[in-house]
Amino acid sequence: VRGEIEYVVGALGPDLQDAASHQEKRQKEKRHQFLTGLVNLSVLFSCSVSYLAIVWNHPVADAIYLAAVTVLRLDTICMLDEVKCSHGWHASDGGNLPSLACTAVWYVLTYGTIGHFLVSASSYLGADSEAQMTTLKKFDHHRLARMDKDGDGTVTRSEFLRDRLIQGGVCRADDIDVILRNFDELDKDGSGALCRRDMTTHA
Repeated sequence: VRGEIEYVVGALGPDLQDAASHQEKRQKEKRHQFLTGLVNLSVLFSCSVSYLAIVWNHPVADAIYLAAVTVLRLDTICMLDEVKCSHGWHASDGGNLPSLACTAVWYVLTYGTIGHFLVSASSYLGADSEAQMTTLKKFDHHRLARMDKDGDGTVTRSEFLRDRLIQGGVCRADDIDVILRNFDELDKDGSGALCRRDMTTHA
């Protein structure tokens, strides 16, 4: 039993190393995106606090609160006294041009930054649902034995594709077997390829 386990581990070892390397690279990319989103959000929040405190002369505590409720989309920037988005509660006309321009820029920055942060955070902290496709660095007898489904001592392009799709988690072996059986059913003359004769026979 120990010998069989060692054989299986030896056969799968290179594939596991390829998958682990690919997974580590993807994890680094997701971590980079998450940290970038976090930094962008922090910079936007800090700049908002500074703008509210320096330009509009809000106390620091109020500036932090107002930046939190406007940047984090808890409320609209139009609630600020300095921003006039309309002439009144029941008015349909827009406010002054500087306020509307400020509001438009503010929305673009906050929605873009918050959106990027949420997507990167969910990708980094959530489960990785994407297939893990890797490339083989070498071909040995262990892989030959695993890929050679018909036992003829060679691995065809279709057998290689079948193995890589399964190993990469794109689909299950049962799914591919169903497709191949469907091909065999259509290949009436058993030539290994679909042609006009199969169309005639099938009709």
